[in-house]
Amino acid sequence: MPAQTPRAHNDPIRTENHLMGFLDSRSDCEALVALMKQQGIEVPLMLTFDGAGGVAALEEMLKGSWGEAEQAFYEKALPELENGHSAICLEVSDFDEAAKVGKLAGRLGGRGFTHFGVLVDTGVDTGNASTASKK
Repeated sequence: MPAQTPRAHNDPIRTENHLMGFLDSRSDCEALVALMKQQGIEVPLMLTFDGAGGVAALEEMLKGSWGEAEQAFYEKALPELENGHSAICLEVSDFDEAAKVGKLAGRLGGRGFTHFGVLVDTGVDTGNASTASKK
């Protein structure tokens, strides 16, 4: 089961208007939330996915929304989680906010971040080499 830090919402029903990516550990995910707060970015919900249980929880969350971008993210998640890293899912208001959070994640070694928007899914540059993925 993913670790959840609720702020004002329940679990996301779909990935729309969420930012998802990878950090080395759950503590790095928590550090990202702290950086967001320092920058005045609201954090309504954070989910982290770790290890084998994280793979199953990620599958469950993505059910019903399996487009190309979700499939690509899931395929990137498998080796990340198997290697002891964490996936993170954050609610964001729009792509601009996702881009700001992506840069913050980059300070912590974040990689593979994707903004799942209303009709478009877009890779988010974290400032780290080969971390942006585009659909």
